[in-house]
Amino acid sequence: MKFSVLMPVHNGIKLSDLENSLRSILNNSIKFDDFVIIVDGIVDKKKKNLFFKLKNNKRIKIYYKKKTSLSKILNFGLNKTKNDLVFRCDADDKNSKKRFEEQLKFFKNNKLDILGSNLCEKFEGKKLVKIMPKYIFLINLIFRNPVNHMTVIYNKKKILKIGGYPEIPFMEDYALWLMSFMNKLKIGNIQKTLVYSNLDINTFKRRRNLKTIQSEFYLLFFLMKNNFLLSLIFVIPITLRILSKILPLDMFKILYISFRKNND
Repeated sequence: MKFSVLMPVHNGIKLSDLENSLRSILNNSIKFDDFVIIVDGIVDKKKKNLFFKLKNNKRIKIYYKKKTSLSKILNFGLNKTKNDLVFRCDADDKNSKKRFEEQLKFFKNNKLDILGSNLCEKFEGKKLVKIMPKYIFLINLIFRNPVNHMTVIYNKKKILKIGGYPEIPFMEDYALWLMSFMNKLKIGNIQKTLVYSNLDINTFKRRRNLKTIQSEFYLLFFLMKNNFLLSLIFVIPITLRILSKILPLDMFKILYISFRKNND
C-alpha cells in the first residue's frame, strides 16, 4: 500500500531531534514512496546541509517557504503529496520501528478516514503516555483534543474536501478533527504507543500563554460559524481550558501530567 509522509520543519527544532526523527522514518519497517518536507522559514546551515544530503533520495521532496502559519504549511504540503494516504510526522519526534506498518493495517481493517495512536512524552526522566480513545464520538471531542496530531495517518482527499486545516493557531488539528466529525468522517486511535516526544519546561510555557487563550476563543467562533448548536456544547469546556491556562506554571504542569499514565 503506497503512502506519503508529511513533515513541517522550522529552525526551532534541535538538529539532534531532527536527525532522530528522520532516522525513525527512513528506517521504518515499511518504506514510504513519497516524503514531503516543508521548511518553514529560514533554517541554520547545519539543517540546510542535512536537507541537501536528503535530496539524493528521489522519494524525498523538500520545499522552502517563507515563515507562515502551521495550517498554511500543512495545507500546502498536503497538496504536494502524491498519495491519498498521508502520515503526519513531527520533526522532533521519534516514530516506532513499526509505526507505518501497524497503522496501515489498523486503518484499512477498520475503514477509517483518520487514525492516531497513543503518545509517549518523556519529561524529567519519566515516560508519560497519553492514551487516546479507540473510536471518536462527540463526547470524546468536547473536553480535549482526542487525537495526537503527530501520530496521525489520514485520507488526504477527504481532508482537502472539507477544506483542509482551518486557520486557528495552536488548534488547527483540533479544529480539523471537529470539522471531520461534522462531515461524518470516521476517526479512531490504535491502542498502541507509536510515537515518542520530549517535553521540557518550555513546552508548558508555550501551552499556557495569551496566544493559546486567544485560540480557544477562535475555536469557539469557528464552531459558531460552522455549527451553532454544537458550539453551545463547547462553551463550558472551552471556559475550563482557558481557566487552566491562567493557573500558575507549576499547577498547570501538575494538571497536564495528571492526564497521562506514568509508564515507568
